[in-house]
Amino acid sequence: MLQIGIMDCGPLSNPAFFSEKIKQVSPQRRDIVECHKTERGKRQSLGGGLLIQAMLEQAVQQRCAAPYHSFSWKKGEQGKPILLGVTDTKGEPLYVNLSHSGEMAAAVLADFEVGIDIQEQQTPPEGVARRFFTQQEQAWLYATEAMEKAEHFFRLWTLKEAYIKTTGQGMRTPLMDFDVTKAAERCGEVIAIEEKGWEDKKSEKIFLCALPTILQPTDPEQHYALAVGGKKLYETPETQCFLIQH
Repeated sequence: MLQIGIMDCGPLSNPAFFSEKIKQVSPQRRDIVECHKTERGKRQSLGGGLLIQAMLEQAVQQRCAAPYHSFSWKKGEQGKPILLGVTDTKGEPLYVNLSHSGEMAAAVLADFEVGIDIQEQQTPPEGVARRFFTQQEQAWLYATEAMEKAEHFFRLWTLKEAYIKTTGQGMRTPLMDFDVTKAAERCGEVIAIEEKGWEDKKSEKIFLCALPTILQPTDPEQHYALAVGGKKLYETPETQCFLIQH
């Protein structure tokens, strides 16, 4: 089971609406929201919390998750957040990963370890591709028509972020140590990427999928790249948009 949800955080720019919605998340999430220094950061964090709640509630209704009273987070060995208090109907752990960019939040829920990344498509920063992309990734990017360069750049970037968030290694894994060109080329397909073993850990496959470009509901001129990774093979997921209810 793997489900992807997105949420437009733009409506939270209304102070009264923000104040109403922050009461609906846990004290732990409220503390995380208040740690952000910018208003956009606060909106993103609150929107992410509301999105995860909505996805878990839906999972219970669909009998993908067991009923629960509350949930919380703790940091794993590599700093990756681990969900507590929620299981599937067999009592096995459920895994959630969250990302946000611009005015959008994205989350993935699965019964195996996963990672997700969303990025607002802007002008690609100078020099980043040469510094962080493999030669094969750069060749594919530079062969792209000018009008598609931003889309392809952020497709590569989100795939790389989804990979390191899935493994839990984060930036301890140099981004040039693995290649996601095939997953970028075959957008919408689940592609296996070999993960290098760390210390006494054996190599395993990470399954990546670049999703079609996301449009922001309250501002369709804003485009977003979205990619997901998992430690087990899954079917190509559909992205479900959750609305912040007034």
